[in-house]
Amino acid sequence: QYSIKPFKFKSRGVWQLLCLWAIIFFGPMIYVAIITDGFPDALRLGLFAAYGFHQIGIIMLNTAEDYPEDKNAGLNTSIVALGLHRAMNLAGLLVFFSGIALQIVFSLLFYKNGISLIFYGAIFIFTFGWLKIIFEYKKILDKIKGKNEIEATEILKKNGMKVPEWLKIGAYASLFVVVILFVWKVYSNQ
Repeated sequence: QYSIKPFKFKSRGVWQLLCLWAIIFFGPMIYVAIITDGFPDALRLGLFAAYGFHQIGIIMLNTAEDYPEDKNAGLNTSIVALGLHRAMNLAGLLVFFSGIALQIVFSLLFYKNGISLIFYGAIFIFTFGWLKIIFEYKKILDKIKGKNEIEATEILKKNGMKVPEWLKIGAYASLFVVVILFVWKVYSNQ
């Protein structure tokens, strides 16, 4: 419902990305944090923000599949506003830099909570999943480089099935890290 009048965020260019990030990821995470443990500290806000941008960068591949239809329908989606190739490069950069940010935030959270160094290996689970996504995303970006919008969109459509897999990798790998943190906090307080 993020495209209801008068806002029509789906057709507001880059605002579409920010709106989706806030509605799907950042907002609900803050809400849950507030009702369960009070307003989150800067580290948790950083975690929520980075995780959301990581997943939004992946979702942009799915959004790009509709580029010709959205453009013909007069929708000013983020992909249309930025242009297909620039939008996909931005998506790749979002996944890359937010993945780095997540690893930093995970490490800081582990350090802040005094987690034994051996458990930092949990962060490598995320790192391996993130690297898989980065390398596969890069292959797609290389394939569309120099292609016209129609050809590039066809390549994106052929690779769209990777989006659910990548979203799961990001989600489950992040969840694994957070579960290790949670278990440590529970057992270290006993």
